[in-house]
Amino acid sequence: MAAAMLAACGGGGGGSSGESAPSTSGGQAHPVTTDSGVSPSCTGCAALSATRYAGQGIGIWEKSNGSASAQDVPVYITGLNGQPVTLVFSNESSPDPVAPAASKPSAPAIAGAAPSPHEAAQEFNRTGWKNVPASLASKPSPVVRKAAPAPDAPPALNDTRAWLHTDGSEHRVSLVGQRAAGDGMVFNVWVENGHFGAGRVDATIVETVLQGVARSGGIYEAIVALGGPLWGPHDAPARYLPAGHHWVDIVLLDFGAAHSADQGYFWGLNNHVAIAGSNESLALVLNAPNVATLDTRVTLSNVAHELTHMQNFYRRNVAAGGGGPFDTWLEEMTAMMAEDFVSMHLSPVFNSIREGRLPTYLAGNYNCPMLQFSGDDPHCESYSVAGTFGGYLLRQHGTAFFKDLLTRAQHADSQVLVDEALRASVPSSSFGQAFRRFAVTAGALLGPDAPGGYGFPAWHDAQFSLIPINPLDWAWSRQVPPQLPGEIASYGSVPLVRPSAGTFYSEVVRVPAGTTLSVVIR
Repeated sequence: MAAAMLAACGGGGGGSSGESAPSTSGGQAHPVTTDSGVSPSCTGCAALSATRYAGQGIGIWEKSNGSASAQDVPVYITGLNGQPVTLVFSNESSPDPVAPAASKPSAPAIAGAAPSPHEAAQEFNRTGWKNVPASLASKPSPVVRKAAPAPDAPPALNDTRAWLHTDGSEHRVSLVGQRAAGDGMVFNVWVENGHFGAGRVDATIVETVLQGVARSGGIYEAIVALGGPLWGPHDAPARYLPAGHHWVDIVLLDFGAAHSADQGYFWGLNNHVAIAGSNESLALVLNAPNVATLDTRVTLSNVAHELTHMQNFYRRNVAAGGGGPFDTWLEEMTAMMAEDFVSMHLSPVFNSIREGRLPTYLAGNYNCPMLQFSGDDPHCESYSVAGTFGGYLLRQHGTAFFKDLLTRAQHADSQVLVDEALRASVPSSSFGQAFRRFAVTAGALLGPDAPGGYGFPAWHDAQFSLIPINPLDWAWSRQVPPQLPGEIASYGSVPLVRPSAGTFYSEVVRVPAGTTLSVVIR
């Protein structure tokens, strides 16, 4: 099943691989090779030379195939004491800009189906906002626009109003909770009528959300410390909410059975005034039935996620001199990185990457194209890919790197932006190197004892702390195929495990074009 899933995730740029030759170990009389084409890729680790392992600890070797065809790479390493060997194949070649990736599903997946609420908002935030007001203001709208302009003061408790969902449906909501943060930003919780009360979204949930967001040292202050204000000055007063708008609406709607898996969204259309379909509100929307049943730490993590989208939209799309929108994969990755940072503000034993993204990534999502975001597609669950990679980057490069990443001007694509931010953090780093080391970290389950540049170590500075993550804790969820699939996706990876019962490991390994082979012994 794992091999079939990986084959379904194959993207462009990897080349055909075929099967690796069978491995041999010290328990056999005639090894395949005594040559070694790999080199140590860690410093101060158990990889003593191209052919020698220290006998204990973690050793990592690698060989990159930058050619246009597969290469046979001999591997011969001695000094083992029966340790298994993990081979990690990571494709660091860019996707073919012409050929479609096999792993990226058509959208929507069902012909003629409407996009999910999150997909609709996601696409508007990336490109649709550029066509406002021309496209929306000039066309008849299937929804009823608010007659009154955006108010200049926050609403009051028990107020009711109509709220327009992304599909144009109108929902009646009531204001059931309100709290001001230390800088005067007010947070309002609105719940769809019929969804507030015992057994649904109750007063305890609302209070927990408001406390987690607005308290001193809470989510709102953390998000602002990382990336700046959620809203503020801009040069388009006829188009957007007033620069002085100082409240955020957290709106809980029933998304309906067809979209019950959706957790929430931020929709930049609502930031617009006098435009059909806009609620004229600085708002994030959550799925009320899910909020009623989820652990509130998960709900608060979702709030942090959507607040980051809100902040990105203002900083990069609206504010004068904004950097321009991220590609979807980076937009989602930065939101999940923000979740990672605020996890310690929610609970010392909860982390959104450790408990959510990492185990899902290990469970069959290695070979998914990093740069081609496919959402919750069951064959390539892109949230787990981007989120786990983001968690790795934060623990290797820290808060300053993340702040720099959020504010960098856009390039032709977001990969260049991340690459430059990484080089600014550590001059010897690069996007390709970071992805390769991340693939090894996850594929070989390297924990906090990993050599420098690998693993998910703890991070601490004056503002933020990130807990260490040990992938070995989630070894039970890992799905490793018995052989390479027909293709390795662009910025995808595949781990294979070779058992060893002797004192050396020997194999001639076929490495696909554009792919790096990493050999890990621990």
